[in-house]
Parts: sequence; C-alpha cells; structure tokens
Amino acid sequence: MKTIDLSTWPRRSHYEFFRRHAVPQFTICAELDARDFKARLKAAGLPLFMGLAWAACTAANSVPELRVRIRKTGQGEDVVEHERLDPSVTVPLSGGRFNFCILAHAAALPEFVALNAPRLREAEQADGLTNIADDRDDMVFLSSLPWTRFTSLTFPVLGPDDTVPRVAWGRLTPENGALKLPVAVMGHHALVDGRHLARLLDAFQSVLDSPQDALGAMLA
Repeated sequence: MKTIDLSTWPRRSHYEFFRRHAVPQFTICAELDARDFKARLKAAGLPLFMGLAWAACTAANSVPELRVRIRKTGQGEDVVEHERLDPSVTVPLSGGRFNFCILAHAAALPEFVALNAPRLREAEQADGLTNIADDRDDMVFLSSLPWTRFTSLTFPVLGPDDTVPRVAWGRLTPENGALKLPVAVMGHHALVDGRHLARLLDAFQSVLDSPQDALGAMLA
C-alpha cells in the first residue's frame, strides 16, 4: 500500500469537489457475454459462481483507480492505493437469508477455488451475518442476483466515506447466440470516473472471453 501525495495528485480538484457530495457513489450497468466462459468452466468441472467472482475481482484489480481508498486519520484523511484487492461475496443461508464471505484472490481460477472452498463452507454454516469486514478496505464487494435480469441497480453504502467498489451480476439469459450477463459496478466519484468503471467492465469481458488464460493446463 502507498499513500498518495495530494499536493501532486492530478485528481486532487476532482477529489475535493466530490468529497462535498452527500452521495458521491455512482453506478453503471452493462450486459456482458458469458457463453464461452460458462462452457469452459463446465468442461473443467469448476463452479460458475466462483468463476464469475474470480473474473470480477481480477477485473477490479486491473484498474489502479479502483484500488484507491480514502482513510480517516486523526489529522483529517489520507488517500491510499492498495497493491491488491480481495473479494467479499454473498453466500446463501437457510430461510432465504445470506451471509458474507471474505475470499483470498489468486492469480489462477483453480487455485482461487481450492483456496476458498473452506471459507465458503464455513460462511454457509453461519446463523446470520458474519465476516462484515469493517476493519478492511482492500476489498471489492461482490453480489450475485441469479433471479433477475436487471437493467439498473442501487447498492447500499455506509455513507459518503464508503469508498469500497461494488460489482453485482444477475441472471444469465440466452440471446442471439450469446449468454447475456447483466453487471452493475459502483465507484466513489472522488476517486474514479465513468471511464474507470467502463475499464472494469471491459476487463471483466476480456476475462470472460479468454477462459484459457484462467484455467491454463486444465483446458489443454
């Protein structure tokens, strides 16, 4: 992690402007194509949910601006950039509830699945919300909504100081030879603009288009 020098930061004026906003977070939505990715994961025997979580986190990590956070200090606040983000995902509980699960990111999908399987099992056995991660901001919050094909989405936030990005995806829908995947991404406007969220979406699609890069020898 490094602290950004605000006196030389090219984004300082944008940061100061959007820090005055009551709701500085904003969201954009798009539809991606997951046809090839889903087929390759099925052939490799890997779960689609974990594949999409890995792809979303990989995409978020590829955009440096999405690794930047605002941190309160005794003298005001610092702006810091993390080297890597880990994902926090939602997992189902009984009674139609859900829990959070903090995962560890990995360079390759098979490693990601194996590394985090015990964490998922533990989170799914909880009797309420755990793993809230109030003490961490080196994360991206991920949600899966497989029940609907949304075109707009609003994320809950803790307030104007909440700078952790969010990514959510919805129901897969076959359409004209593609497998449409609705995706929503949220960022804090003091740190990112629309072009940065668009880069995340482009990177997400690139991962979906190149499953062989994620699976390597498993698909040889």
